[in-house]
Amino acid sequence: MAIDTSAIDAVLARIHAAREATAGGLGTIVAPAKAASRGASGVDFGTLVRDAIRGADQAQKDAAALGVRFQRGDPAVGLEDTMIAVQKANLSLQQIVQVRNRVVAAYHDIMNMTI
Repeated sequence: MAIDTSAIDAVLARIHAAREATAGGLGTIVAPAKAASRGASGVDFGTLVRDAIRGADQAQKDAAALGVRFQRGDPAVGLEDTMIAVQKANLSLQQIVQVRNRVVAAYHDIMNMTI
């Protein structure tokens, strides 16, 4: 009795594609930050953070909507799509938390400087 691995291979391919898409998305957030550190005009840190928070919020909403559609039995939504959306939302939230932690640490470092 042979096990059919074609479904598993398809899910793994979608996960790899999502990982690459997410890595590309993170690069678009990091690249403007590097430009801002070089003194490029037109890049505002507040706008960058606001856009990242809005993106994370939208990812959370999309994941929740897919979860509801999957639970209701929508044939157009598969479990793998739902899980990928949830993982994307989780990664974007973790990214926002790490940025917040770094900003708080930088604030504490500045406050602890002697004058």
